[in-house]
Amino acid sequence: MKLNTTARIIISAIISILVFALIFKKNNSVSGGDMVIPIFNFMFGIIQIISIYIIGRILKQSSNKVILTIILLQIIEFIIMIKFGYEIHQWIKK
Repeated sequence: MKLNTTARIIISAIISILVFALIFKKNNSVSGGDMVIPIFNFMFGIIQIISIYIIGRILKQSSNKVILTIILLQIIEFIIMIKFGYEIHQWIKK
């Protein structure tokens, strides 16, 4: 099954955002959660990049744009955690 690059980017972005939200929700209000959230998110990003690269090689499709999108999303998610983590934490606690 061959997907075009745009569909692969959208699917990967949705997966990345959903996993970030899940990691944030599970580790919010936990001792050390402020350290665990970026680390788990970074580990998932590495796993996602490796899997996209391997699947791209198997299907003989270019995966450079998809990998670049995942890297950019990881950076954006990290910035969101750094800048707005406390406010999101307070909003979820309400």
